[in-house]
Amino acid sequence: MDYKYSYLIMGLGFSIVWLLLFFLRKDNRKQMLFISVLGALAGPFFDILYTQDWWMPANITTTKIGYIEGALTGFMIAGIATVIYEDIFRERIIIKTNKKKELIEDFHLLLLVLFTVVASLSAFFIFHINSLLSTLFAFIIPILLIYYSRRDLIISSLATSLLLALIAAGVYSVINFFTPGWIVKFWYFKNVPDIIILNLPLDDLLWYIFAGAYLGPLYEYWREGKFAKFKR
Repeated sequence: MDYKYSYLIMGLGFSIVWLLLFFLRKDNRKQMLFISVLGALAGPFFDILYTQDWWMPANITTTKIGYIEGALTGFMIAGIATVIYEDIFRERIIIKTNKKKELIEDFHLLLLVLFTVVASLSAFFIFHINSLLSTLFAFIIPILLIYYSRRDLIISSLATSLLLALIAAGVYSVINFFTPGWIVKFWYFKNVPDIIILNLPLDDLLWYIFAGAYLGPLYEYWREGKFAKFKR
């Protein structure tokens, strides 16, 4: 079987959910697009890391790194994670604009995102920690910082982690339907546990849980937004 399009199907699978959320709530579109762009920029960098010891997906450009698929998938996953809690639980964000604080807020966001990318790459390439643990370390520190600073965001973070994992399980099931055996073909099971739960390899399940916990409250933390009930 030709698995060249499996990674692309992943991005397209997540895009269906992304588009549904995007058109469902007009007030969340700016938030979705901004965090999605961050995800698109980070996606290929993480693929450079993950193709070392986690997986080696085929791609439409037949290169070692699927830059197109990585950017597409990163765009969709990040956008979904940032609004899924608000859409499911009918919440909206109230942001009090303060131009004097905007620069400080932007600096905080830049530091968090840079830390996530640099910490994961450094942990792997410098300290030789496997890519999953490197990424979890890079996620956990910002998550704990957000929890410490904004305890009101803990519930949305945990809910997003579970919702994103369930969505990923659905997307992986679709990929497995169209290209059965793709997981066995792509994953380095000599390096990662050969355990599959709801069509998700265990490492991927952990990744989606921690990514959701990190990305879910990121925008609210950055803009110091508060949740309120959404009314049409």
